Amino acid sequence: MSTMFVLSSRLLLRGLLLAAVLLASSGAAAHVNLVGSTPAADAHVPALPRIELVFDGALQPGSARVTLSRLGAGGEAMPVGGLAITMDRARTRVWATPEQSPAQGHYRVEWHVIGTDGHPRSGSFGFMMH
Repeated sequence: MSTMFVLSSRLLLRGLLLAAVLLASSGAAAHVNLVGSTPAADAHVPALPRIELVFDGALQPGSARVTLSRLGAGGEAMPVGGLAITMDRARTRVWATPEQSPAQGHYRVEWHVIGTDGHPRSGSFGFMMH
C-alpha cells in the first residue's frame, strides 16, 4: 500500500468520525424546550389577558396546542374553552388568548408542540388568578 493511500484513508476515517459526533450532538440538542411562560409556573396573577409560551427552538407551523383548565376543590380539571392560538414569525413563541376573561381560581395550562426536528414535546404548569 502506498503511504498516500494510508494517509488519505486515515483522513477520511477521521472526517467521518467527526461528522458522526457532530450529527449525534446536534440531534440531542434539537428538541425544543419550554424556557419561559406568562404567567409563570405557580404564579399569582390578578388577570389573564393571554398565556405566552416561549421555546428555545422553532416549532412546526400550526403544531401548538394549548388547553386551560380550572381546577375544582377536589383537583378535578374543568376545561376553559375558547382559546385563540397564535405563533410569532420565528415560531418560538405561542400565545393562547381566552375569548372571555377567566374567573378567579386555580388553573392548569397544558401544552403540546412539535419541533422542527419532528419530535413532539408537551408539559403543563399551574397558576392562580385572584
